[in-house]
Amino acid sequence: TIDNSSSSTTIIDQTLSLNTNETSQLTLLSQISDKTKACVLSLIKELGKHYIKPM
Repeated sequence: TIDNSSSSTTIIDQTLSLNTNETSQLTLLSQISDKTKACVLSLIKELGKHYIKPM
């Protein structure tokens, strides 16, 4: 017989580590200043004007 209990635990561990990684990225995002966010947003808009053709 195959013991499934150990493999399912591994999957849960991997999922948990992915989730903690994701939250740390979200924390980093929230640390970015509003000025920086505004700059990035305006850059994206400018790029959009020049490189993205309207549908």
